Amino acid sequence: SEWGFPIRYSMMRDGDRVLFVGRDLAAIASVQQALVNTQLALEADYGSSRDFETRYRAVMEVSSEPLLLVNIGTGHIEDINSRAAEMLGENSDKLRGGDFLSKFDEKDRPDSLAAALSGASGKTAQEWHATGKVSRRRLVVMMTPIRSAGTRYALCRMETEKSNTAHADLLANGLKMLFDGGVDAIVFADAAGVIQKCNNSFLDLC
Repeated sequence: SEWGFPIRYSMMRDGDRVLFVGRDLAAIASVQQALVNTQLALEADYGSSRDFETRYRAVMEVSSEPLLLVNIGTGHIEDINSRAAEMLGENSDKLRGGDFLSKFDEKDRPDSLAAALSGASGKTAQEWHATGKVSRRRLVVMMTPIRSAGTRYALCRMETEKSNTAHADLLANGLKMLFDGGVDAIVFADAAGVIQKCNNSFLDLC
């Protein structure tokens, strides 16, 4: 028979006879099944969240634009890709969680992120010009406000001010092409020997 409910039996011997006393466990089994279903749903949500985060990280890193995500309330850098970290002259892991405005010269900083975003909307960006405190580059920061889970963020794009000569741009582009497409394996490492950047030829060699 295909019984649809569990029973727990206690057995008592009475001479040659055995008495089975059963207890219906359907209510307990129902609660247990509900817990299992909840756990499975949580695992599925966690897997979906992890998959989304992986895709988000990949998009951030492969983007050719320097991108940062800044919490407007705290002023801290929530996320940053390697291109933006390179423009600021610091390591991306070190920059995450740090104060965004402190990465620029004090004379160039707005009073606050909210002030810098005045007049900007989800469709328009507000921009300001500043010098990187470490990299000493003149940068244009374009900030677009976004909202997620009740928290306000600023999605920031950065680019170098168009003050270089055409010759410098040509040289920079040529060196980048040599690095990206050259057959020689090229690696940039810090004084401790930690790789900061490498090209595809080096990856192929490895």
